[in-house]
Amino acid sequence: MQRVGRGLSLALLTLGLFWVLTIRVATGIWIGSFTLNAYLTGVAALLAGLLSLLTVVLLVRKRLPVDKAFKDLPNSLKVVSLSGLPLLAYSLISLAMNFRIEGLQNTLVWAIFALTIFALPYWITPEDSRRAHSILSIVVVTVPVTKIIIFYSGVDFYGRASYAIVAVVLLAFAVSQRPQAWVGYLTPWLLLYSVLLCNVRSASVIAALLMIVSVWQWPLPSLARTTLSFAVAAVSGAMVFLFVGDRLSASGDAGLAQFLGEDNILAGIATTNRGAAWAYILENLPEKTNWWGQGAGHSSFLADQLLGIHHPHNEYLRIFFDLGWVGLTVFLLGSLAMLVSSFMNWRKTRTGLALTSVIAIVVVALVAVTDNPIVYAYIMSPVAILVATGLVARENDVSVTGNSSRGGE
Repeated sequence: MQRVGRGLSLALLTLGLFWVLTIRVATGIWIGSFTLNAYLTGVAALLAGLLSLLTVVLLVRKRLPVDKAFKDLPNSLKVVSLSGLPLLAYSLISLAMNFRIEGLQNTLVWAIFALTIFALPYWITPEDSRRAHSILSIVVVTVPVTKIIIFYSGVDFYGRASYAIVAVVLLAFAVSQRPQAWVGYLTPWLLLYSVLLCNVRSASVIAALLMIVSVWQWPLPSLARTTLSFAVAAVSGAMVFLFVGDRLSASGDAGLAQFLGEDNILAGIATTNRGAAWAYILENLPEKTNWWGQGAGHSSFLADQLLGIHHPHNEYLRIFFDLGWVGLTVFLLGSLAMLVSSFMNWRKTRTGLALTSVIAIVVVALVAVTDNPIVYAYIMSPVAILVATGLVARENDVSVTGNSSRGGE
């Protein structure tokens, strides 16, 4: 059973790496009625489900790879691993009661995320995390260089918004690492530049803010880092203004006025008519379903049929519309528990991967305001792997519990 678990873990890690390197390429390859990405999403959800089932069996039998009972595992591992399961259970109930193909796709992606962070930490060691760190150190250079090359070659197959979100997730890793050579200082700037080429406002602003974090990994006195933080903030802010400054104000766009009201101080921020779409979707929400929602995938169906967009471009609105106050509350509480426990784990371990997991969660939460990252497997699978590896990363340890012995069958 140990070999099966390790094999399933390796398969999940491989799929996550595939999605990071190809992003949305698989969404353009059709096999019958579905895209390759749809099939891969189903495969990843199945793998995560099988690994989770095996993990539960071994938890009950107290024969986990770490040779510990569940109650003896670190609190951060227990909380984070369980944080995504309540929303998954509620989504499955909602989907069973009111099935939509959009709801199935959304639920499968969340299943990949929730089940990966539930099971994967039990099957990977700190040594696996160090290998993942080495691979990611190559990926965070390869991906932006590839993006820049294909952008100027006119064959940009990554997609603007899709690449920008994935690149910001990769930037969460890049800014969390202490530079070991000149390439470590250059990598965050490569990622920022590649994001700016996409002309995506929210991702550009988030990327620029993350650049400040990178300065605090530099081996310099505190005063020098503080001074350089202002300089880096000024340079990255100027780059954002140069590339997307003309799109940050409404300039003919309805902005947030229709959503928040014309007198609101934020009404002038450009949203590419997202504010109008948000208001329209909320207006079509029957009051009697506010508690439990319209059903998984219904907001995506409504946005596609009535507005011509695939998703409502706001994850909190999507979850509220689909799953109601109950679903949104479960999602927010789970996300907060995940964030706090990951932060506490970083405070304890002080590893770069642990900090990456914290920043990656924050990045998804911020991107979710203007987009729907949680419905895309090529975003959430890599994020789940970052969170899972961050949980078990240790500087001088060889097991998740501090015990180097490993059980087996």
